[in-house]
Amino acid sequence: VITGAGCATPLGIDLAQVWGNLTAGMSGIGPISLFDARAFPVRIAAEVKDLDQADFGSSSIDWSKHPRQTRFAVTSAVQAARAAGIVPGSVDPIRLGVYLGCGEIFWDISEFGPLMDEGLRDGRFDPARFFREALCRSDGRVHENNEPNIPSYCLAGLFDAQGPNLNCIAACASSTQAIGGAAEVIRRDEADVMLAGGAHSMVNPVAMSGLHLL
Repeated sequence: VITGAGCATPLGIDLAQVWGNLTAGMSGIGPISLFDARAFPVRIAAEVKDLDQADFGSSSIDWSKHPRQTRFAVTSAVQAARAAGIVPGSVDPIRLGVYLGCGEIFWDISEFGPLMDEGLRDGRFDPARFFREALCRSDGRVHENNEPNIPSYCLAGLFDAQGPNLNCIAACASSTQAIGGAAEVIRRDEADVMLAGGAHSMVNPVAMSGLHLL
């Protein structure tokens, strides 16, 4: 059974808000505010707004250092855990797991652009020069946080979930696959409780450039 749920969406950042906006016929789409989209053929998107530190529970972690999809996953999981009555000691940590569907994070264009420029010489791309400059000028901790599996790791740390920990990337089916996979983990008696779902953010220059080309 599903014992609790949470969300962070363009229609709201909790279930009551989302349901209210859905039944009222509200739209979560509007002008892009996350970056300057004036040069793009499409300048509207569905953005998640109004997240703040209070939405991430009592953790002292500075979530602003993490990508948006990690923040979506954390605030949704905190809501779901509260709704399910999961508190420290209520579930055997070994029997509590995580299965998410989170995708790739695209490099910040303000950092990626100059590095690409460094790698271009006489019309040809020099990978060795690019990687040398990237290793010198990029923050390794930031890029570590950009790995798709990091949201599931963060949830494991927040909830002391020492059971199975997985992440899948299956494009638009990722969250559904994660929920189905989590149910299978329980059926196999590898866990009693699973935090399951997914999160992603595509509202950035690199991702939207790819979508425009498609």
